[in-house]
Amino acid sequence: MSLKTITLKLTVSYLGTAYHGWQKQPKLPTIQAVLEEALAVVLRQTVNLTAAGRTDAGVHALGQVASFSIPFQSLVAKQVLYSINGVLPNDIRVKKIEKVAEGFHARRQAISRTYKYYILNQEFSSPFLANFSWWFPKPLDIDLMRSAVSCLVGIHDFSAFSAMGGSYDSTVREVFHVGIERQEMLSGQLICFRISSNAFLYHMVRLIVGSLVEVGLGKKPVNWLAEILQSKSNKNCGQIAPARGLILERVDY
Repeated sequence: MSLKTITLKLTVSYLGTAYHGWQKQPKLPTIQAVLEEALAVVLRQTVNLTAAGRTDAGVHALGQVASFSIPFQSLVAKQVLYSINGVLPNDIRVKKIEKVAEGFHARRQAISRTYKYYILNQEFSSPFLANFSWWFPKPLDIDLMRSAVSCLVGIHDFSAFSAMGGSYDSTVREVFHVGIERQEMLSGQLICFRISSNAFLYHMVRLIVGSLVEVGLGKKPVNWLAEILQSKSNKNCGQIAPARGLILERVDY
């Protein structure tokens, strides 16, 4: 007779500055390891989390989603929520815990992920924004950047915007939306790049942003991103933008 289990879905936010990414690594602090240790304390049993996306070292999240199953027990999700946040460090917070259908899988069942990337585009850096933005003091033309990213929407082979280190069955992805806007936050002048896709390749967003900056500077033409995309070679794209500006905003199911 199989043991009945319960599946829980967590929505998590974290500042990734002090961590070596989501995934557990020997002798290195990671988001997954800290969360699993906290859950083990609260639930008094070992927990193995599966995340919607494995964010890299220094990358942040507003709405990361993780799931796990444990042997059935009577529990109140809100009580677990308060208990786990009482154990976690201040730079990681569980925003929501839900009981979901058995077999729910945070990664496989996600239909889209949305990332945003912040560029602090002003003459001086900001101590308040340094940990989650790329300070870029040279003026960037946001209209040129908006025109350049339109080619990314749709189903494409994004291998040109993938760094070495990823392993995939396919490099084809569907991008649902891209947008760029100016924002003011904590007296900082920010450019926010937002992109939604069914999935992302390794360093895909950061390579797009690094290339986009070349267009914003006027060093490359508006159709340069389209040319990179068609080339299917990452040798043709710009630099990898720093991890600190990247935030996993949300995951949709």
